[in-house]
Amino acid sequence: MDSVPLHGALRFAAGQIIRLHEEKPEHIRDRYRIQTIAYTYILAVSDGKAERELLTFHWHRNRVSPRVIPAGHLHIGRGLLANPAPVRSDDFHRAHIPTGYIDFTAIVRFAIVELGVAPLTPAWASRLEHAVAALPLTERRL
Repeated sequence: MDSVPLHGALRFAAGQIIRLHEEKPEHIRDRYRIQTIAYTYILAVSDGKAERELLTFHWHRNRVSPRVIPAGHLHIGRGLLANPAPVRSDDFHRAHIPTGYIDFTAIVRFAIVELGVAPLTPAWASRLEHAVAALPLTERRL
């Protein structure tokens, strides 16, 4: 998965697996329903030669063993960890920190509000709210 530059050395990559369901609605515009099966969102930094992951969000709808690894989870990259980490000093970056489902718009909002990424339009907040309103109720979270 290739990343794109966001702000300074900050980079972003995203991937989703979706399922398309054909419905039999009254209106043709409602003919298809999209269901997210899995996603990966990666925030990283680059020094021009290599990228270091900072935060990686994963979610998998159909986990084989949700008791072992939560369906939604976060990995904290080595670049953000104290060296050595106070717990699991050799592999804390591999820990699966539970998060639940996080839709793409929440990651965009996080990048703009918390990480200082410049929005492409002054109307970014209302556009994100409109996008969230269009999500199925089961996937509406912002």
